[in-house]
Amino acid sequence: MIADETHVYWQNVDGQVVRAKIDSGEIETMAGGGQLSAGSPCALALASGTVYSAGDFVVHATDVHSNGDGTFGTSSEHAAEGIHTTNGLAADADQLYVAEEGATASPPSGAIIAVALTPSHPRHYVSNGLVSPSRLALDATSVYWVTGDGAVQSAPKKTSGSAVQAQTLPAIDSSQVRVVATGSGRLFIGTGISVVSTDTAGGSQRTLATDAQGLYPTAFATDGTTLWWAASATISKVATTGGSSSVVAQETDGSIVGFAANAKYVFWSNSKNEVWVAPR
Repeated sequence: MIADETHVYWQNVDGQVVRAKIDSGEIETMAGGGQLSAGSPCALALASGTVYSAGDFVVHATDVHSNGDGTFGTSSEHAAEGIHTTNGLAADADQLYVAEEGATASPPSGAIIAVALTPSHPRHYVSNGLVSPSRLALDATSVYWVTGDGAVQSAPKKTSGSAVQAQTLPAIDSSQVRVVATGSGRLFIGTGISVVSTDTAGGSQRTLATDAQGLYPTAFATDGTTLWWAASATISKVATTGGSSSVVAQETDGSIVGFAANAKYVFWSNSKNEVWVAPR
């Protein structure tokens, strides 16, 4: 799930990418009808007026601008093909980053792939030989992710060249890491029931908050000043510098499946395929 100033976007149980207008709730289907299949990995990213979505061995690119006739932009195209299961997407102004599961578990064949946001979509490996990378986060210089065995790793952003060896952040309980986010030069990590802040090399660690219900944070959003997280059926927040945490919203009819935030609201989907919004 992702959000911009006017819409919230998600992939539904039928494999379609849909969006809803924040002010009216009007729903539009953006991609589907054979482009994505039910049960495809759910991963979305938004950059420069384009929504990127995971499909069956491909990543789709769909212009967000409606043509007024049920279509969007000029067409939906493939931004990347031959992807062996997309575990996550993230984008900046120049590149789309894909967390690829890989074709084999032994030896590990997961990878972080960078795809240029240009018409020909050239791509290269940022890092490979990884164990099921997912939960991508970006800052100005690096890509961060969580591995299938719970490590937090990073690699420098680059626009070309060979893959580099991933760096593993030290002194984090790898058995409990589930999510990462970046903001204001810090890295935020959900480990166990705690939200931890570190520098981007994994040092200067301190606990910002412990989930009040004793639940594991599974999704983050941050504007650099405040960090929001979803845990089971609750959305909470804390200042990125620390202090008291508070509950922002409570899901009353299921568990939280998807989570996103924009400048005004938090959004979530629940296990009953409903999408909700609340002031952040």
